[in-house]
Amino acid sequence: MAQHREPFLERLARGPILCDGAMGTLLYARLGVTSAAICFDDLNRTRPEVVQAVHQDYITAGAQVIETNTFGANAVKLGRYGLADQVRIINRQGARLAREARDVAGLPVFVAGSVGPAGLPIATNDAPARQDLRSLFRVQIEAL
Repeated sequence: MAQHREPFLERLARGPILCDGAMGTLLYARLGVTSAAICFDDLNRTRPEVVQAVHQDYITAGAQVIETNTFGANAVKLGRYGLADQVRIINRQGARLAREARDVAGLPVFVAGSVGPAGLPIATNDAPARQDLRSLFRVQIEAL
């Protein structure tokens, strides 16, 4: 069943949009572990039902925008868990889970790709370092 999808800027022009809340906080509450103990982004692969349930709960609560569970899904941060080579898979799965939750709800919910900080110190005058950051984020964003 095809849904009409209103462009984001047109919807925003009509008034405020309600967004979801903190994915990590709910994952922590549901799993009872700290973010240092497990890689929350990898739950897209290992516990997709938990991630999708969070999305569905936010949609049920009235969120009109949900963010993917990919805040720390770049090679640097995933590398801390031995998952640097899984950036594309984890991000694609995160986007798929959010879209599926929206589609199951049958509501006109926007899906936003969540991208957090690199996890590296940033040298503002170092052109090679800035290029490395662009490359780091490019892989994640292209996957989303």
